[in-house]
Amino acid sequence: VSPLTSLLAAPLIDQYDYNVIYKAITFCIIPGAIMLLSIMHNIRMSRKTPLYQLDWVSFVLYASALILIAYMLVYGQQLNWFDSRVICAGALVAPLLLVLNYWRQKSLKRPYIHIEIFRYKNVWIGLLLLVVLYLVRGSFNLTSQYFSQILGTDPLHTNRFLLWNVLGVVIGGVISTRRVLQKKSLRMLWCVGFATLACYHAMMVYLFSVEADLSNYILLLMMQGLGAGLLMAPIVLFIISSVPAAISKSASAIGVFVRFTTFSLSLASLNFYQLYLERIHIDHLGDGLTHSSVLLSQRLVNYQQALMGRGMSIDQASKAASALLGKSIQQQAFLRYCMDYYTFMTFVCILTIVLIVLAPIINKTIINVKNKQPAAAGF
Repeated sequence: VSPLTSLLAAPLIDQYDYNVIYKAITFCIIPGAIMLLSIMHNIRMSRKTPLYQLDWVSFVLYASALILIAYMLVYGQQLNWFDSRVICAGALVAPLLLVLNYWRQKSLKRPYIHIEIFRYKNVWIGLLLLVVLYLVRGSFNLTSQYFSQILGTDPLHTNRFLLWNVLGVVIGGVISTRRVLQKKSLRMLWCVGFATLACYHAMMVYLFSVEADLSNYILLLMMQGLGAGLLMAPIVLFIISSVPAAISKSASAIGVFVRFTTFSLSLASLNFYQLYLERIHIDHLGDGLTHSSVLLSQRLVNYQQALMGRGMSIDQASKAASALLGKSIQQQAFLRYCMDYYTFMTFVCILTIVLIVLAPIINKTIINVKNKQPAAAGF
């Protein structure tokens, strides 16, 4: 969904400022609401839920905690974490809301989330796999960033190229759905999915370069989408099928919480390690670069001669050459950061495969969708 929406939004972002775009997004809600009302009908597949059974207070506590956690994780690095009063307040309020929500669910006759779902071991296994999946998928943002910052592709062409990833997701989703309907064991499906993601990250480590042909990344983009497609539906069905049908919606709600929180955590991880690892690599590169270095002098001379060949004066070419050298160092530091992060994600995928193979409860688990259809699987 993200590459498709980004592809549609790319021309608007290039031509209009954000104030116009946000106003357009706001007004787009109106035709969307009209279309939603036009496709709805009065035919109900399940019994009506009385309004007194709607626990809106728990929903407010639940949603507020989610928003605070996401805000802290996404903007924590920008606000310098606990040096900001907003982050400190959020760190105190969010756990308090979660604790209040927990005790409220235990005391209600019709809770929004049934706490009993945490008694099932398979729920914990599924949630752990969901955390790993979204941490690994979050690293895909580095690939998009690499295309735009290092290779210099514009947003429109970048998002067009990422459609290969969408194709991989579709293929992986079809294969995984077919395997689940055939009641095949999940161990092989999950091992193949995480192995595909591990191969994608390992191969990308060797393909990060200042100059590259985009066609070299088509197979890798499809591999990343294929791995994600093989894992998403089986993990979701595994979580919901691990509990009785009466409380499957609670498992869905917890899955939404874990997915949303892990996605925000992946953004926080990328922001933190980019700042930390790039600084380390810049310092290492700076240690080997001195004004007496022959390579440094030769690179500056090459930059200066190239700029003078374009009609720039000696003084201007000398200043611009230093700026180009700084930009080159920044690019190399970013590439080294990408390589380090993708190497780490490769080992995370391999460790997950080992845990899946060694977990006996996964080896024996087969989802029977036909006999037990999880109505809340749409999360």
